[in-house]
Amino acid sequence: MYLKSLENVDWAACGHAYGSATEVPDQLRALLNPSHMVRVKAHDWLQSHLVHQGTRYPAAVPTIPVLLEMLHWSELPDANQVVDLLAYIAIGDDHYHLVNGFDPAYLKGDVPNRCYQAVLEQMENLLTLYERRPDLRVHLAYLLAWFPKFYPLIKGRLPLAGLSGILALGLLERPLGLAPSAGMLLKHPDPSVRTAAALSCARQPLEPELEKILHEGLANPDLQSILYNEGDWHGWIELVLEATGEPLPDPGR
Repeated sequence: MYLKSLENVDWAACGHAYGSATEVPDQLRALLNPSHMVRVKAHDWLQSHLVHQGTRYPAAVPTIPVLLEMLHWSELPDANQVVDLLAYIAIGDDHYHLVNGFDPAYLKGDVPNRCYQAVLEQMENLLTLYERRPDLRVHLAYLLAWFPKFYPLIKGRLPLAGLSGILALGLLERPLGLAPSAGMLLKHPDPSVRTAAALSCARQPLEPELEKILHEGLANPDLQSILYNEGDWHGWIELVLEATGEPLPDPGR
């Protein structure tokens, strides 16, 4: 696969967490390698070098159009992994945004703002991809959850992504001050759906019904897997139960 977005970038002038970004193009090409292990190593390398301990580095900015170009190749292996890398570059560690949703005003410095804006500018393409690729919807819903500006376009599509979409709804609605739209799912027979709906609907002060459902979720070791908070349902629930209404401090720069 020829990657046009790799061209005309002065990678040597960009920096990552450990120095010059001259290795970044080869690591990006490695995401296309037939070997799964090679692709995993490349993903881990890019994640740790472009975003390190919450800090986004300049080489992350020209990486974004390359990843977006890859996603429009139908034969891309591990495409969901590429979506997740885009999300990580755009917002850093999601842990700091699970209670209140993502507010772009929290971004500190030029590079984080440029990363976020670069993904934001491609939102129409990402929404088209969401419609065309059902296999990517769970991971794309996770990515879309951090862009409240596009909530009017995103809202009607998110239920297609199951738990990921339910959780994304709450994360999008909260920073906009909108009433929760997942309330109809609070009595769903599936405990994972009920817990996701309760997290989506949670506002401070927490309503007793939501608190009850969240405590049930906290005691349930068999909830379905999620992408958010590195799959840690219980950590997210505890954040909500302990929330004061203030945003968590984000060390990312």
